Amino acid sequence: MLRLFNEQEKVFSLKLADGTNWGFAATCATLPWLEEFAKIMQLKETSSREKISRRLMFLALKNDNLEHLKNWNGYAQGKVYRIWEHNEIPENFIELNLDFLDHEEIRYINMSASLKPLFKYYVDNSCGVPIHATLAEYKGKGILIAASGGTGKSTCYRRLPKKEGWTPLSDDNALLVKKNEQFMVHPMPTWSDHLWKRSFTTFNTSYFAPLSAIFFLEQAETDEVIPLSKNIAVKKVYESFKQIWETFWVKMEKDEKIAMNKGIFDSAMNVIAMIPCYTLKATLDGNFWKEIEKVI
Repeated sequence: MLRLFNEQEKVFSLKLADGTNWGFAATCATLPWLEEFAKIMQLKETSSREKISRRLMFLALKNDNLEHLKNWNGYAQGKVYRIWEHNEIPENFIELNLDFLDHEEIRYINMSASLKPLFKYYVDNSCGVPIHATLAEYKGKGILIAASGGTGKSTCYRRLPKKEGWTPLSDDNALLVKKNEQFMVHPMPTWSDHLWKRSFTTFNTSYFAPLSAIFFLEQAETDEVIPLSKNIAVKKVYESFKQIWETFWVKMEKDEKIAMNKGIFDSAMNVIAMIPCYTLKATLDGNFWKEIEKVI
């Protein structure tokens, strides 16, 4: 651990379905930023006695202060932040440029980007993957509704009944985590709420449900659910996984991009081998969720 951290810092914990306990800590200058991040993610401060599996450590440094680290790999996003990772040490250091720490929009872009090491860990280890999709729970079953932007995914999320066994969990992103040969799914924040809508939503990211089905949304004149073939499903699942990485893609080195692409595709193959996928044709005013209920 860097000497800037003395192990007396506040640590916020995110325990995921596979038992991995992620700890988030910060130096004094970045602590208010981390506290807001923890509030959005509904992370709880943990005691010093709790075992942390992996750590994300936030610093407010400038001028490439960590480039002296040997055997650490750095990923930069302009002059806004830099992430450092190590192949053998279960820690990531994330530099946040002081000039942008309180920026009205960049602060939330950085929060979203700070989850990259967590997401990458699951893809690299073939034990999970993030997805661009709405997440809801129906009678204990996790349901994902995926679609490209502007198709009506968020509208469907808002229209889901908050009764009759339904619980909407997140409207933009989710994280699949493999546990005992089954995929569990966690809600992840909708960062655009904070960026553009100034709607300061929070999400219980430690909560999870067993994933039962993935539905790919299409606007239609009648509500209907149609099973997808494996060949079509793997392409659609892969594209929904890849959408999470779009902002990082152009910054990746060629070798990293190839490895990431393979990891995402392998994850898609693993998911469709266990999870049924469907086309969800939905109207603007019908009860599309009744069609979902018929197949799960």
